Amino acid sequence: MSANFRRVALVVPVLIIQTLLAPGCALAVKPVTPDKPTQKTARPIVYDFSASYCVPCKVIKPIFEEVQKEYKGRVDMEEIDAEDEKNKALVDKYQATAFPLIVFVDAHGKRTGDFNRKITKKELVDRVEKLLAK
Repeated sequence: MSANFRRVALVVPVLIIQTLLAPGCALAVKPVTPDKPTQKTARPIVYDFSASYCVPCKVIKPIFEEVQKEYKGRVDMEEIDAEDEKNKALVDKYQATAFPLIVFVDAHGKRTGDFNRKITKKELVDRVEKLLAK
């Protein structure tokens, strides 16, 4: 199933429902921003953007997962498949066009830097510690 067909299949039912309802009762559809921290759980976020064809991404994956376990509960670390259509908004927001790309976002939602290359565990831990210190 093509990406355009899936998009249409998701949008058409909403448009039909909105058309059938009275103008004053239209459904409000809010965009979801998964990377925006909430007041209660404002934590730094580290995104690992990767693609299936990327060899360095496969090398980084176990390092990223190890650090992810070590910092669980203190830093949100997410692996993002840049080829998956559901991640398109996040990929576009961070302009993830070359992989691997690791993006660091502080607890206030501000991008503080990134790595666009293979990274060692020490480099990743140092960067996460720096992010926590802010």
